[in-house]
Formats: sequence, structure tokens, C-alpha cells
Amino acid sequence: MRTRFVISIVLLLVCCIITGCQTNKPIQNEKIEEKTTKFEPSHKEKEKTDQEKPEYKNVTVSYWLGDAGEKTTNYIIASYKNGQKDLLYDRDECILSGFEDYDIMLKLIFAKKEGKWGIYDKAGAKITEHIFDEILNPEMPDGYKVNGLVRVKQNGLWGAIDQNGNMVIKPEFDFIHLTSYEEIEPYIKVEKIGRLERSRFFYL
Repeated sequence: MRTRFVISIVLLLVCCIITGCQTNKPIQNEKIEEKTTKFEPSHKEKEKTDQEKPEYKNVTVSYWLGDAGEKTTNYIIASYKNGQKDLLYDRDECILSGFEDYDIMLKLIFAKKEGKWGIYDKAGAKITEHIFDEILNPEMPDGYKVNGLVRVKQNGLWGAIDQNGNMVIKPEFDFIHLTSYEEIEPYIKVEKIGRLERSRFFYL
């Protein structure tokens, strides 16, 4: 009886030792799962990213200069989703940046900011402040841009500047009618208080 009890105790101790060894046995070939968290930009970051991707539009401006022939210049307008636009010679050479719109003259550039137009030279240097409410710088019937006077509106009245940015007609008329071909009709028609007046004019 005592012998069986001793044997039982010995067997119990052996089992405990074996179990303990298995419990402390090093883990081998355990697969560790790595979780990668994908970065999701915030709403503001997404909006900023979208605004930084402009839409590009090619613009060709042509003038007929008589004996000097045709002058054509190519531009690119980059439009952003926040409403701002850049004017470029190519995608690596920016002339003006951050304006609402642009219009090209023979030697100068109109740029619009906060609803007003200002005049810049072809290198992007400012010539006049943004003082004009509106400009009329159309193409002639043959597709060339007007190379004479350009109508400008200031404080609700119309005047005209030449291609060098000089104010030739002060903005004091209800409207100004400029002809496309000064050789055919070499004078300017102006409206003031409902009355049509004529002034003799020679293009510079």
C-alpha cells in the first residue's frame, strides 16, 4: 500500500515536470501578423491636393502688323479649382500667378483681381493698379486681335488706352465705338448722355 502511494507521488511529480517543460518550451515558427495602416488624407488635405492640380488651356494670340506681317504668341492658362489662374509661356515659365482672369494685348497683359483689371507688361511687372471695371479687347473679323485702341471702363464710364498702356481717351463716356479697320472709318464714335458724338482720330 505504501509502495503504491510512493509510486503515485513519483508519477505525479514526473507529470508536473514534463508539463512544466512543455509550458516553458520556446515558441518556434510562430507567424507574426503585421498590420499596415493606410494613410487617408483629411478632407482639407484632399481639397488642397485637388486645388494644386490645374487644368491647362493653350491660348494663341495673333496680330497683323501690316508690313511687319503676322505676330503670334502662344500662352498657357492654368486654372485651379479655387478660381485662381496662372498665365504661362510654357509649363516651366510663369508670367503672372494667382489672378482671376487674363486678356492679352500686343505688348501688355490685362490681369483681373477682385473683379478689377490691371495692366502688366509681358514680363509680369505691374504698370497700372487694378482700376478698370471692364475691358473690351476683341478680335477683328479676320481673327486677329485689335492692335489699336482698347476700350476700358472705369467708375461706370468708358475710355480707351493704346497698346503701350497710355490713356488716350479719358473714361468719361457712356460708350465708345471703335472701328476694326481705321483705314475705312478713321474716327471714333462716342456716346455721352444719350448723344452720339464724333471725334477725328488717327491710330498710333
